Amino acid sequence: MEEKEVGQFVEVLDKMAGLETAIADLYSAFSKHDGDKEFWNRISNDEMHHASNLRKMAGIVMERKGVGFSAGRPFTVEGIMKFIDFVKQRTGEVNDGARDTKSYFVVANEIEKRLLEDKYHEVLKTVDERYTMLMDKIIRDTEMHVNITDKKAHPA
Repeated sequence: MEEKEVGQFVEVLDKMAGLETAIADLYSAFSKHDGDKEFWNRISNDEMHHASNLRKMAGIVMERKGVGFSAGRPFTVEGIMKFIDFVKQRTGEVNDGARDTKSYFVVANEIEKRLLEDKYHEVLKTVDERYTMLMDKIIRDTEMHVNITDKKAHPA
């Protein structure tokens, strides 16, 4: 991987960390308006850990200067920024009281599903154990968030 590509992938990982932080902020806003405060705080904390993991992953890529990494699924910074803007708009709606608390689980479920469907975890391919361990944790947590928010959004 060339130095220019390393920089591009590090930037994508950094923006992905920003997305996770924006999602954490949204869930924190939900916690201030919904009775399930403990749940929202817990998954907000998970999202902050995801952001931290993504920054560590960027550090691994830089440390290794891209050796052992190859391009995976293409992502643009612009696409990630649009997703961040979407999440920040939802946060603004919550803070302005424009969103019904009953919709919180639906919104969270849609966001978590989109994270899996967009396959952000496929941005880079590698066998680096540190990198894959961090990414696997993000994927497992996100899958768990999808399952929990789906059950809460659509109770039987």
